[in-house]
Amino acid sequence: MKRKLFASARELVEGYELDKKDGAAKVVLRGRILKSGNVQLYLYSCINGGVTRKAVGTIVPELSQRQRAENMEAVRLARARAGLANADAIRRGHGFAPNLKSRVLFVDYVSELMRRNTGKDGSLNSAGVLYRAMMLHFEDFSGGRRVEVGEIGRDMLVGFNTYLKTAKTVRKLKDGERELSQRTRRQMLTMFIAAINKARRDGLTDFMPSGVLDRYERPKVEPGGREYLTAEEVRALAATECKNKELGRAFLFCCFSGLRYSDVRRLTWGDVGCDANGVFVRMRMQKTSDLLTAYLPETAKRIIGYGEGNHQAGDKVFELTGEGNTTGRILQKWADAAGVQKHVTFHVSRHTCATLLLNLGAPIEVVQRQLGHRNIVTTQIYAKLLNRSISEQIDKFDTLGINI
Repeated sequence: MKRKLFASARELVEGYELDKKDGAAKVVLRGRILKSGNVQLYLYSCINGGVTRKAVGTIVPELSQRQRAENMEAVRLARARAGLANADAIRRGHGFAPNLKSRVLFVDYVSELMRRNTGKDGSLNSAGVLYRAMMLHFEDFSGGRRVEVGEIGRDMLVGFNTYLKTAKTVRKLKDGERELSQRTRRQMLTMFIAAINKARRDGLTDFMPSGVLDRYERPKVEPGGREYLTAEEVRALAATECKNKELGRAFLFCCFSGLRYSDVRRLTWGDVGCDANGVFVRMRMQKTSDLLTAYLPETAKRIIGYGEGNHQAGDKVFELTGEGNTTGRILQKWADAAGVQKHVTFHVSRHTCATLLLNLGAPIEVVQRQLGHRNIVTTQIYAKLLNRSISEQIDKFDTLGINI
């Protein structure tokens, strides 16, 4: 059943009861309306005459059921934190020291990490999507048991790593369940360890996961395992209509520019410029915060209609909604309709850009700069994908025109 949407800041405050007063509680959850129209969640406490306010999240006016669900999760987590803080205030009042470590649920803490990786538009960035996927696998591993952060130690880390070796995909596929790829297993383990490390820095656990697993015990990713599309496959996609036309345009644009999904969804016309060398995109990449300058070929300029229309600097180049599994499902159906027999995700467009450039003879240093890689070793992985034989490279001597 669809829930009522709270479409304004005032409706959010009233609907989630963020202005409700509770004289018995020492710490309560409140909401403050921001100039942006969003509502800041904060913990309000008045103990011995001292008033404190601590921000614990933000909720946004709801235009979809997805935003409604994300707001409900943010409020649920904030109320849980208010309950913990209130319990600690009561303990302090009776002369006892607080003990948060054993009471914070791992699912709640990961939800907090997801909140920290949520953009201004309310959608998760790439790290947030991975945290969510990892949490789904952890819940499967734990059988839905309410695991507390303080419980997680060596045995649970080793057990989760063992579980990943035979884990199946968490979403239903048209051909049924299948085992996770080595790359996905490694990502899930990495996000699990990252969550524990962050919890330790937040004072919720003393467990240090580093050194628990030997290198040979971790999932290994074989070089050359990245999926990419050939020029013929890109041509087939371009000739096939995508259910979400804006998503299809963005995917093709990234095949010729190398941008990540997290960056192309933020791309505005103010990020598009021109100099003596040509038209370019210049922006700070969300993943690394490095400044990227990526030049655009005519194909990419035609996709976005460069030079057409009257665009304001703040206007989005692509109006993209959805994330993770949603975009993945749409892209896979598009690929199936185009006859592309590969597992297609949005990041495949970035791999495709790199391999097409290398196939066209672009120096690897150029590919490195176009994709914004800090280390050229990362770019060299794409060269291995092409499986070029030594004979194909040696044959280039024949193009020199030296007759003997």
